[in-house]
Amino acid sequence: MRRQLDSVSEDLTETSRTRDVTGRENRRLQDDLAVMTKENQKLNQELEEAVEEKECLKAQVQQYILEVRRIEDVLSAKEQERTDLLDQYRKLSAEAEQYQTTSHQLESEGSNLKLEIMTRDSEIRRLRDKVDTLDREVQEVSLTFGIE
Repeated sequence: MRRQLDSVSEDLTETSRTRDVTGRENRRLQDDLAVMTKENQKLNQELEEAVEEKECLKAQVQQYILEVRRIEDVLSAKEQERTDLLDQYRKLSAEAEQYQTTSHQLESEGSNLKLEIMTRDSEIRRLRDKVDTLDREVQEVSLTFGIE
């Protein structure tokens, strides 16, 4: 029985040591689990923050895309306006050139008409002078022959 008691005592000591080792192992595992849980919570928080940042950046990108489209539309409208203005300028330039040509032609016709008027005025004065001369001659002849 002594042997049995010694054996049981040894078993008890061994079990006690095993229990202590197992307890320490269990505490270490619980500590590791607590550390891992904290790390997991931290990583989950970082993941949530990263997802929020990604969504925020996605919204910003969408806003930038809309702004770029708006700017492209404005640039397209300005380019169309510039093209329209250039077309209008070309038409007005051609019209101004046509008016200038017409103006030169009218100036030339005006000069020709002035010259013709001067020529005719001169001809009228010459013919009036001739009429006056003929009237005087007629009067002289009338006086000479006594015709009244």
